[in-house]
Amino acid sequence: MLHLLDTTDIRVVYCTLKLLARVLLVGGANYASKFEEKTSGFNIIRKSLRSWTSAPFVWALSFGILLGVDTSGVEMLSQTKLGTFYHELLNNSVEVVCPGAWVVIAGLLQASSTDLNDRSTSELQLTTLAFLDTLVVQSTSFARYAQSSESFLRDIFMLLFPSDSTRLNHSDVVVSDSAQNLAPKSMSSLTISDETRLDQPLVPVESIDDSFLRRPHCAQVTQLLVTVYADQILSQADFRGLGLFMKAPAVEMSIRSKCSSSVVQTLLNFLTTKLSTRPAVYVEPRILANVAHFVSQVADGVLEGWLEGITFGLLHYTANLLLYLQGPDVRNLKIIRLCSPTIESMVDVFRKLAIVQLSRLHEFEDLKSRSNFITWLSHWKYLFLCRGSTNELSLEPLFYVLCRELVMIDDVTAQEALAQLWSACVRREPARSMKVLARHTADPYILELFANLTDRETDMLQYIKSTIQNLEELVLRKLQPGCETFMRKHNSVVRNSAQSRCKKREERLHTRHLTDLAVQHALTEHESRKAHWEENIYYSEHAKYQRARQDQQDVDAFLRTRHLRIVALLDQLHIFDRPSQVYAWGVDESEGRERQKLRLRAVESLESDQYMPKRARSKSAVTPIVLTNRPHGTCYPRL
Repeated sequence: MLHLLDTTDIRVVYCTLKLLARVLLVGGANYASKFEEKTSGFNIIRKSLRSWTSAPFVWALSFGILLGVDTSGVEMLSQTKLGTFYHELLNNSVEVVCPGAWVVIAGLLQASSTDLNDRSTSELQLTTLAFLDTLVVQSTSFARYAQSSESFLRDIFMLLFPSDSTRLNHSDVVVSDSAQNLAPKSMSSLTISDETRLDQPLVPVESIDDSFLRRPHCAQVTQLLVTVYADQILSQADFRGLGLFMKAPAVEMSIRSKCSSSVVQTLLNFLTTKLSTRPAVYVEPRILANVAHFVSQVADGVLEGWLEGITFGLLHYTANLLLYLQGPDVRNLKIIRLCSPTIESMVDVFRKLAIVQLSRLHEFEDLKSRSNFITWLSHWKYLFLCRGSTNELSLEPLFYVLCRELVMIDDVTAQEALAQLWSACVRREPARSMKVLARHTADPYILELFANLTDRETDMLQYIKSTIQNLEELVLRKLQPGCETFMRKHNSVVRNSAQSRCKKREERLHTRHLTDLAVQHALTEHESRKAHWEENIYYSEHAKYQRARQDQQDVDAFLRTRHLRIVALLDQLHIFDRPSQVYAWGVDESEGRERQKLRLRAVESLESDQYMPKRARSKSAVTPIVLTNRPHGTCYPRL
């Protein structure tokens, strides 16, 4: 039946696919598993149906196979009736019965995303994506399948990528050396050692046009991914991570970064909205652990360079979450106290990202955005001083970066914002600030200089400008070692994480490549068997035709022979040449066709038939002539 799907007749495709759906439904899970593993049947169906994405019945029957729904009533639907079919599925309690059939639906979605000129196909794709999004929310069984299935999220994520993207090797991984931005560039004296840099620092590729993300289906695809990921994060199950870095195909780094960042940014917006509307969801140990894992993974993506443009969104979400957890009604809960290591890890992520972002202030092209970021960060200055796993160690790189940016930036507004941030951090925790400084120096002049920063009546910007040389001495001689420690640790973590992630990605791409080769081999065998199948069908039908023709010829020959015999008999009896007469009837003792006897037949009276007595009579006696209907011993020819 799989060979019949390659035809160009839509009626044949409809009947064949409907019959396959019925066979898989009746056969059960074991038959479907054998159908998928031994013959690679679903991949063959996927290849055959790529040219039928505009046919609504193809989508309906494919979902019928996936969800184990009886499709006997499915006809050659219109697009409106397909929406009705989806609505009926949502009203019923459905579950995934045949997971292998997802390959067929993914192929239809991928094929319809490449054919953007066909309006009907695009509308069918949008309708199907909306149905999947609603199905994930309403069906617990399908939600579990979507979360646990590696192929489901990968195939949906693949829809964001352009079809004509450039293919690269399996090791197409680029990692940014975000820590090297902490090194000063304008002050030649403020340098760091080579061991705190990555061996081969790489930066993300240049920005590209992201118009491919504005295609009609991209918003729906992103929403579907966000629904699945948010359900994973905000559930009691373990969150295994986004895995976008592993799921992305082997395309250009810039394209992968754009697609991944778009999904993560939308997910952050959704979680931020959820935090403002239903904050009580986060007061669960498992959910807090999932959120901490998510924040840490996204931060690693930002630092490694495969996520871009989402730093502020991540900082904003993390800061608001920590603010809620530090509230008076929440922080005293026993559950929150037990989750203090998880909260401290999120505090460390916020500090690390904030310091890295501060070190890039001189790269901001928009001066207003730079000032707004510093002002916003001043509002969350308490996060630099609250309890974390690094505590005072985080203040050293912070003071180092603030002083360096004050010297490098020429914008007065940004300088004032930086000075206020520095002053706010010092004045909020003067004891801890002095403790950090006292650990590195005992010079009374430097301690007095630093103590003046805690005076609330001091104009920070004017004071810093007047003592800039002494502050450079302070940063150069005293705070640089602590900053190098922070940077060395940061670079080591980023480098190890990037190398491990790249290695896993290479293995994943290699495994995917082997799977694609196996599927291609199965498709090639199917194509080769198709020629033999067509040849066998031809000879089989030809033999049937020949037998039918032979039977017809035998019948014609029999009828012709029968006709000739009847005509010969009639000619012998001269029925049409002589006037009508009374015939005698006699029993035929001969055999006809198939040993059947002709029971009665007409007997013609012959004038020559005369009675001959056994004994001669006297001559005087007149011998009478007796006519009999049939003389004794007379035989007639066989019919």
